[in-house]
Amino acid sequence: NTTKKISVLGLNSSERDLDAVKSSTAIDCFYIGSGDGAGKDRAVSKEALKGSIKDFMGKEQFQKLMKDCDVIFIVSSTGGGTGSGTCPMLADVLRNFYKDKLFVLVGILPTIGESIGAQRNTIEYISEVAKLNLPYMLFDNGNSGCKSTNATFEKINNDVVEAISIIRGDYNKLSPYGMIDRGDM
Repeated sequence: NTTKKISVLGLNSSERDLDAVKSSTAIDCFYIGSGDGAGKDRAVSKEALKGSIKDFMGKEQFQKLMKDCDVIFIVSSTGGGTGSGTCPMLADVLRNFYKDKLFVLVGILPTIGESIGAQRNTIEYISEVAKLNLPYMLFDNGNSGCKSTNATFEKINNDVVEAISIIRGDYNKLSPYGMIDRGDM
């Protein structure tokens, strides 16, 4: 959603997934691992991140994002391999490296009809987030009300952007009684 001017970087272990993002958006994307994906295997994605994190953090686009932002939302599926495996670990590493930043995980829950592996990954993701004591928000694909996968993805993406806009204070308006200013936020 480019109308909200939210800075975005893409990170994935699947070249196919990132190629689809790069072909339809102007988002800077980075591969981790071999490019073959994680196949819903959280351990594979964690190893890919371990082998790529220094390179990823050294990228100019990443360093600019860290310089320009105070709060970084790390958005991923909780059911897939790459997102559910890397994002809690990535948030933990980054919060220890960038102590002046706030990192918030944004997990997208699978529908009830998705595989047992996706449900297991979600449980492991939430358990890991709780153990690391990371701030998080969850969005439920199953409650989108949409019938098609594309419509569900678009609705959830718009919901995430809208939530970030609200948290960022985009809708704060001055009233005769005052308001919360950016410093308060």
